[in-house]
Amino acid sequence: MPGYIIMLLVSQFREFGEEKYKFALAAYNAGLGRVIDAMTITAHFEKDYRQWDNVKEAYPFLASKEDSVHALVWPESKKTAVRNT
Repeated sequence: MPGYIIMLLVSQFREFGEEKYKFALAAYNAGLGRVIDAMTITAHFEKDYRQWDNVKEAYPFLASKEDSVHALVWPESKKTAVRNT
């Protein structure tokens, strides 16, 4: 079954050339939504979101402590950050 899922994920990134395997593996491990979010952040910072090395650099910005980045990338989001006081 995992092989089938990997094949489906590879097909999601088929236009990314050989990079599709890196994206598919990341989507398998972290979830497709997280990869797409990292790609969105990468594009926001005007880097090529089809290159895994660029997207990999955006992963730390997915953390909840980076809510200021989230507000820039997804300004329409009504999600509020949880703060410890």
